[in-house]
Amino acid sequence: MKNKSLGNRRINYSRSKPQNKTSRKTSRKAGQSLSAFKYRVKLTIIWILLAVNVILVSSLVQRLIAQGPDKPHVYKGVTLTIEILNGCGKTGLAQSFADYLQRKGCQIARVDNADDDNNQLTILIDRERSKKSD
Repeated sequence: MKNKSLGNRRINYSRSKPQNKTSRKTSRKAGQSLSAFKYRVKLTIIWILLAVNVILVSSLVQRLIAQGPDKPHVYKGVTLTIEILNGCGKTGLAQSFADYLQRKGCQIARVDNADDDNNQLTILIDRERSKKSD
């Protein structure tokens, strides 16, 4: 950009159009209004997602309250005969569980230690059903 000085006047030989102050202000206002619009859109989306989240959580809570805790099935007139084998390695656990089940009305066939004392799972076997299916 070359400037030539002629007394008090300056002549601008640049190829770009000179910007006046009003065009700068309008472009700045347009940029500000666009960013304000984007902010409002983002804020609206956040509020909508929050409302959907609240609805989903309240629906889940209502379902959990309506179901209540799992209740064990009670079969009247049925006597269970149970064999308890302790396979966790803790001494006396099978006997204390057998005592508990006897108080609940079950018949205990046998209380003993399992072959392996490092079991991670509890296994229930219904021998009556197994006999009927044979």
